[in-house]
Amino acid sequence: MKQFRPFAKRTLLLCALLVAMALPLPAQDASVSADPAPRFGAEQIITPDAQAVIDRMTATLQGLTTFSITAQGSRDEVIAYGYKLQYNENAKLTVQRPNRLRAEINGDFRNRTFVYDGAKLAMYSPDDAAHVRIDAPDTLAKLTRPTMPPTFASMHQTRWPN
Repeated sequence: MKQFRPFAKRTLLLCALLVAMALPLPAQDASVSADPAPRFGAEQIITPDAQAVIDRMTATLQGLTTFSITAQGSRDEVIAYGYKLQYNENAKLTVQRPNRLRAEINGDFRNRTFVYDGAKLAMYSPDDAAHVRIDAPDTLAKLTRPTMPPTFASMHQTRWPN
């Protein structure tokens, strides 16, 4: 079971990140800068066109009570003699605000399902023969808030919905 814990934490963080991506995030304010080169981090400038797209997406997501997000991802692992292994995953996140979530993550490494019902958060991993169910806060906003690093909120000037 101890071997499963790092994967459970990583998977829970991935699920929380998917939920956080679904929450509306305001774009950064375009500050005055003579540097046209793109920069990454807290100082990154967003063009007015990009700001308009983010504002439209934010307004759309704020108006939805039910939505789904589907994502595909892959990662490479370099092993002995420079050989590479590629792991692929598909994730589907279904949200029903304010307190329902289902995330299905299927991939080469393992398959997991997360279900949140407003009272409990459950994770099932048939590949690990593991099932975990814990008490959870009563809303998605409260569920995801503590999982985000403090710097994430400050980097993106995030205002969490109540």
